[in-house]
Parts: sequence; C-alpha cells; structure tokens
Amino acid sequence: MLRESYPYYLANTPEAPNCDLEVVDKYTGEVATRVALADAAAIDRAIGLAVAATGPMRELAAFERQAVLQHCVARFSERADELALALCIEAGKPIRDARGEVTRLVDTFRIAAEESVRITGEVLPLDISPRARGYSGMWKRVPIGPLLVHLAVQLPAQPRRPQGGAGSGGGVPLRVEAGQPDAHRRADHRRGPGGDGPASRRVLRASVSAQRCRALYH
Repeated sequence: MLRESYPYYLANTPEAPNCDLEVVDKYTGEVATRVALADAAAIDRAIGLAVAATGPMRELAAFERQAVLQHCVARFSERADELALALCIEAGKPIRDARGEVTRLVDTFRIAAEESVRITGEVLPLDISPRARGYSGMWKRVPIGPLLVHLAVQLPAQPRRPQGGAGSGGGVPLRVEAGQPDAHRRADHRRGPGGDGPASRRVLRASVSAQRCRALYH
C-alpha cells in the first residue's frame, strides 16, 4: 500500500514542507495519500541548483552516466509492484496495464543506459568542389545545460521516462514540474485552453520558470 505521505525531491534530498496535494483513489474516491507541493521559492532553488549542476553533470564520464541509469533500472525493477499499485490508485489504470507501464519505464531507462556510452559524432568530407579541397568537418553531441520538463497531464511513471532517461544519459541536469491530472482536466473543462484555472496557472508558472532558467544559464 501507499505511504501516508510523500515528499518532493530537490537536489536528491527529500523535502516535505507540507502535505497539500491529495491523491485520490479513483476507485473508492477516498484520499489515498498526500504529497508535498513546492512553492515558488522551492522552484527558484531547483532552477539555481540545476544550473549549478551543469558543470559537474557535463564532466561525468559515459560509464558514470550509465551507472546512474542502471541504478534507476535496478530500483524500478525492485519496486515494480509498488509503482504499478500507485498507477492503479492515482490514475485508475487496470493492474495489468499498470504493470505494462512500469515495464516500459524500466525498458526506457535500460535503453538509455545502453545508449549513454554510444553518444558519438561524425566526420564529414567537405571537399565537394575545388574550393574545398582538403577540407573536412566534424560534429559531436554535448550537454547544453539544464532541461525544464513541464508535465501538464500525466501518469505517475510514464511521461518522465523519455526526458529522464535522455537527460541523465546526455549529462543534462533535469527538473520536472508536474501538474495534478484532475486539476488540469477540471480547469480545461470549465474554462477552456485560455482559462485562468489551476491548469493555466501551472502552465504560466512553468513558462516563467523556463524564462528564469534561460536567464540564469545565459
């Protein structure tokens, strides 16, 4: 079963300043657990810490990035039943489908771990005319800096998969900001895409955060 409450994680540290977000069991309609919500100050801290992590993340060797992702694969596998149950309760998914989602979560991070040591570049011949005799070019992929991921309507495990795997595998600091699925659906139903309900406020906050992130990074 789920714990009574859960923290959010900031720079690998669990923080529980409140228990404001109620997670409702979609079958019983009762509150199944509570989760801490980050305020604006915590979001600013997260952005600053993500920027500060740019250098250390960039310096990680390929085998070190792979080890991080392999650790995720191991922990997801160990807690597969717990994650599937969380999907059932929070998102109302049938247990068979929830287990399938967790399997895909593990697969995504496993593939990212495999590819993290194969991030290559290419040497290109440029001598396509007499003017370019003896010329060649090359390119390689490099970490560019913090990645802001805003998940407006999401299931607990799935939408984090591509961003989390790709971000960690590529040496990019990752910050995930997720909305509450029910709140977004209610806001969209009541007010439409341009409304000023919880969904719109969360999207606006994400946009402002992205602007702050760009300002800090550049």
